Amino acid sequence: MKEIVSLPNCRYAGIGAREFFGGLGIEVLIPPPISDKTIMIGEKHSPADVCYPYKLTLGNMVEALEQGATIIFMAGGGRGACRLHYYSKLQEITLKKMGYDFKLIPTSQPYEILDNMRQINPHISTKKIIKSFRFVWKKLKTIERAHNLSLQTRPVESKRGQTTKVLKEILKEIDQAHTLKTIKSIRKSLPEKFDSIKENHREQGDLLKIGILGEAYCVLEPYSNQNIEEKLGERGVLVSQKTSEAGWITNSAKLNFSRWWIREMVAKRYLKVPGGGEDQQSVGKAMIYGKNGYDGLIMIQPRTCLPENVAQMFLPEISQKYNIPFLALSFDENTSETAVDNRLEAFVEMIKMKKKRNKKI
Repeated sequence: MKEIVSLPNCRYAGIGAREFFGGLGIEVLIPPPISDKTIMIGEKHSPADVCYPYKLTLGNMVEALEQGATIIFMAGGGRGACRLHYYSKLQEITLKKMGYDFKLIPTSQPYEILDNMRQINPHISTKKIIKSFRFVWKKLKTIERAHNLSLQTRPVESKRGQTTKVLKEILKEIDQAHTLKTIKSIRKSLPEKFDSIKENHREQGDLLKIGILGEAYCVLEPYSNQNIEEKLGERGVLVSQKTSEAGWITNSAKLNFSRWWIREMVAKRYLKVPGGGEDQQSVGKAMIYGKNGYDGLIMIQPRTCLPENVAQMFLPEISQKYNIPFLALSFDENTSETAVDNRLEAFVEMIKMKKKRNKKI
């Protein structure tokens, strides 16, 4: 039987997966974007109190298996304090009880890629795997650059949705690129493409600046946070968000110096011992945003996420020290989008008023 590889969606991860597996001659199936149907499936077959990313990734696995996937890759693999690292085993048991015949490969470290690929095809050469991975890395870094430029452009677009439209076109180009030359050309053209979006009369220095922090999956996946970056940008907010798919790779490989610096040199003032997930990163990023004069912080987390609940305990003190308001948002399948929109609107208006008062002083 021919093997078909898949993995749950998480923002732009599917673009990297399609290129990596396809470059190795392995058939890859990217499941449908996460939707209401996905969470309905995941919720039905999940423990009641398990966190939101578990349900979303489980539902996406079912969608992939229904479309013919025979091998599922899942982040995790039994390392680390965050529950994510143990979900793959429980998900495998659940899916096999549902009658699916497949193989689940948990992966948490980039150096495991060689072994993972040889579980699929033992004849794939190391050189070919490294070459394919290098190209995927270039794609992910180009995506990261495009996404960051979209965050800077969206608050000053003259027509709502223009930035999002341009970003989607760029992502399509990156997805269809199959040479380093093409990727370099796309990356070089990024500033011009975003500069071409007609700007309104607001200057970036006058914009509200909000830093987003929190649990990595919910920060990355737009469905899980109800498209918070777009909603803030379209309200004229300059959003800063430091999590990315490329960053996940360097984090996993312990090669991310900035992450080490936040953990060891910044966050330990408040949180000396890591509790798992992004807890120290959230605390450290909150301090950095405060020192850099940001107007507000938004923490995004799945409901019941213990590491982020621990990190949230320190936000009131950080908020007071740096005079930076914060909003904590927890998400699950029962979170009302209207309620989130109302809280965002109230938060943005509050920091606008605060900024105006400070200018008058």
